[in-house]
Amino acid sequence: MKNFSVVRANRLSSSIFFAVALLTASFLLGALDSFLNIASDLSPTSTTLGLAVIFGARALLFVTGITLLVLAAHRSKQIQRFRIQLMSDLASSRQQYLFNEKDEIDLADERAVVEQLTGNLRQAVDFTRKVAQGASEVAWPGMNDDNRKLNQTTLAGELTLMREQMEQVRADDQRRLWTTEGLSRVAEITRQHQADVQLLSDQLLTYLVHYLRANQGMLFFWEEEKRCLTLVSCHAYDKKKFVEQQIEPGEGLVGQTFLEQETTHLTEIPPSYMDITSGLGKASPTSLLLVPLKVNEQTIGILELASFGTFADHTIAFLEEAGEIIASSVATAQLNKQTQVLLAQSQQQAEEMRAQEEEMRQNMEELQATQEEMERKAQEVFRAKEELEEKSQEAETIRVEEQKRAEEQIQARNKMLIDAKKRFDQREKELLDQLNAKN
Repeated sequence: MKNFSVVRANRLSSSIFFAVALLTASFLLGALDSFLNIASDLSPTSTTLGLAVIFGARALLFVTGITLLVLAAHRSKQIQRFRIQLMSDLASSRQQYLFNEKDEIDLADERAVVEQLTGNLRQAVDFTRKVAQGASEVAWPGMNDDNRKLNQTTLAGELTLMREQMEQVRADDQRRLWTTEGLSRVAEITRQHQADVQLLSDQLLTYLVHYLRANQGMLFFWEEEKRCLTLVSCHAYDKKKFVEQQIEPGEGLVGQTFLEQETTHLTEIPPSYMDITSGLGKASPTSLLLVPLKVNEQTIGILELASFGTFADHTIAFLEEAGEIIASSVATAQLNKQTQVLLAQSQQQAEEMRAQEEEMRQNMEELQATQEEMERKAQEVFRAKEELEEKSQEAETIRVEEQKRAEEQIQARNKMLIDAKKRFDQREKELLDQLNAKN
């Protein structure tokens, strides 16, 4: 601004100077013409004096003209220097504040300098308008890798940086919107098929494969009873393998991911790990992603996706968030299923208990009848016992009496035997005495 002011002042002073010089010359010429008109009417002496005055005036006019020419030439050089300095300042300011194309500038071509300045200003307006309209591919004309570093602080560099930042913000917004829509759809699927784990798994896997534009997908869940991971759903996968697929913890990439509980992203697939089959044949994927399905820091399954493309960072982050939703939903579904099984078992047990209660009631009634019968029989037995005891006492009395009679009879018989023996001994003695007497 200072240089513009100086140039403007120089131009004004030069204009005033030339105006004064022209007025002075006009005044001198007018005075000389008037003097010649007067001198034509005078005497020869006066004429000589007038000629001397005219010569002096012409000399003065010549000197004044030479002086004015010198001053004009000097002023013109000053103006030229100021113009060159002005063009240099404009060019350097343009390169410093607008755009530096890393080219030499011809300061003598003032028109080119001004056109470059105004052209850059028009480019700035056009660039800003296109960016405001959402044109993400717009670029500053002439900006390249060679001069990008020189334009870090220029308007062109700042506008380019603004456009890149706006494009980054727009891309981030699109990724957030994409993630939000995907998670919303995943949550909707989980709500619609909460009661059926198999249908829920199939719907979720199909949606994720299509949404991520993958080529193949598998979904494993942990079975506590079998202590292994079982493939419960697949997309574009060999059905025979699907039926037979069971993986122990630590076995293969799936088992290792289950143990480590961290996402595995591979761009170099092990040979013969898997093939993606289509109508044109088989081919190995170029990218493999395994995401643990975790709920409350516990892994309940593994989501495996294979693709011919690559999985971006925001895609992996989306799958990890979706994995938490899936894990929570599946855990809830499994819990509901277990609850239903337990409820069915509880109802069955309640039915059995009611049947057992009815049976026990009948048994109690039968037992009570039996007990009453037993009490009746016990009373009969008691009466029979009393009668038996009475009869036993009578029998005992009879037995004692019979025993007493038997003893008396035995004693009588023993006495009779003793008497008979005495008689026999006496008779024997008599016979022996008679026999001895005959001899």
